[in-house]
Amino acid sequence: MPWSRRRWIAVGAGTAWIALCTVGEIVSQEPVLPGGSRAAAALLTAPIPLLGPIARHSWLVVRGDGDGSWQRWDLFDNANGPTGHVVGRAVDAAGAVDDMGNGASSVEWVIEGGEAARFAACVNREAPRYGARERYQAWPGPNSNSFIDDLLRTCELARPMSATAIGKDWRGIIGVSVARERTGAQLETPLVGASLGLREGIEVHLLALTVGIDLWPPALLLPFGDGRFGFSP
Repeated sequence: MPWSRRRWIAVGAGTAWIALCTVGEIVSQEPVLPGGSRAAAALLTAPIPLLGPIARHSWLVVRGDGDGSWQRWDLFDNANGPTGHVVGRAVDAAGAVDDMGNGASSVEWVIEGGEAARFAACVNREAPRYGARERYQAWPGPNSNSFIDDLLRTCELARPMSATAIGKDWRGIIGVSVARERTGAQLETPLVGASLGLREGIEVHLLALTVGIDLWPPALLLPFGDGRFGFSP
């Protein structure tokens, strides 16, 4: 049976999208932490031990105007029990990018200026108050990535997270919320979930692993590596 015109259009559109993402993967450069003392904030990730190919730990570094160091915020499991603990500490540039011992860290995005100053003040205020640490679970959450998602939402910064940041979409047994970049909505359970938005694109979450298409900037979202093939966010 000859292919219909719609099938050819679909194949052509898919091929063009993959070609566009390939261009983005080639030309995009990873952001770097800015020097100086201007207000800035960044999201970083690194592969975790054992599950590095499919799972990354996320943390935030923030700096207010005139600060001489970064403030780094992580949430870790407590080796002596189920309680997670928030760690906030002043670090230099080397400490800001310290990895998890299973591969180099990546800077996902950076913001500077007034927006960063407001975000830094909010993160420094709200991070120690994160309540879900008492229920820390590596899968499906809440965990270190749930902590970062909560800070982004609480501090009203519409920025993405890595597709392999397992726990970023944790909403309990079932939950509905505005999508992370606030241009859509998402429905989540531990087994399956989905997000749809103008900036977020289309995401399907299977056992907390993400597959999808980021509409802007264009990229394929994949459940391995840094989770992104295409233009940097």
